Amino acid sequence: MAPQGRPISPLLCTATAFDVCLAPRLERAPARLSLLAGWAGRGNLPLFGAANGLAALEPRLGTLITDEWPATQDESLLDEVSQLLGSPPRKIIAPPAEAQRIAAATTQRFEVQPVEWIRQGCYRLDRLLRYRGHGHLRRASFNDIPLLQNWDEAMALEAKLGQTEAAAMRGLTRHNVQLGRRRLWDNDGPRCTLGFAPISNAFRIVLVYTPPVHRGRHYASAAVSAMCAELLDMQGADTIISLYADLDNPASNRVYRGIGFILEGEQLSIELARCEPHTASRSAIPPHPELPSE
Repeated sequence: MAPQGRPISPLLCTATAFDVCLAPRLERAPARLSLLAGWAGRGNLPLFGAANGLAALEPRLGTLITDEWPATQDESLLDEVSQLLGSPPRKIIAPPAEAQRIAAATTQRFEVQPVEWIRQGCYRLDRLLRYRGHGHLRRASFNDIPLLQNWDEAMALEAKLGQTEAAAMRGLTRHNVQLGRRRLWDNDGPRCTLGFAPISNAFRIVLVYTPPVHRGRHYASAAVSAMCAELLDMQGADTIISLYADLDNPASNRVYRGIGFILEGEQLSIELARCEPHTASRSAIPPHPELPSE
């Protein structure tokens, strides 16, 4: 990675250096890299670079996301991250083989073990197929914040993101409403919610959630379709729109494919937790049952 400016440490790098390396690969894989690009764009998170590898850390969540990170720098990255956090990372997000490798290095160095796997499909809008459901999409107002906070927390817990991320999502709800980035599908009352995150000249659809009582009525299909149409109208037909979906949730994946999204790649999210004294082990992390062993 070509240095731009003075590095703060052997791996910590400036936003300029990070963007120089990220920009060309973001053109090749905008959906897969949308989360990493979004974090880098926030301007207040630790960013790392080594060779062509990139990584970013969300300290509040203890989440580390990497892309093409070189195996020879795993130990150094974990040193940096553990010093910043005061503990090992609580979650690793990366392409599947890379996530397994870094998680294995983490379990070998620290008394932690994997407790949750989430396979995330990285989708990119190919051609919008409009879905017109009953109701309409509207911008969330301040009066909607209590409802959205409850829905966001329920979504986080349903997705097995844990209490820490659920609490963090509640805190971000008001901020996103203030920025005008939250929407509700309304059909004689709120039925579904979603939002969007701008990334350079692209957008990522986020926080798609329909409460159980309103499911089965195609509200999410209508809401995501209308949100995409709004973003395309706002930024032009060439705008890149992406989203992540749990690959173990067939219903949501059908919704996105039906609207015109195509699968671009896959990320694996591995949550780590400290071992109980009687189960503590430094053995390597076992391969995910649905992923090939290295």
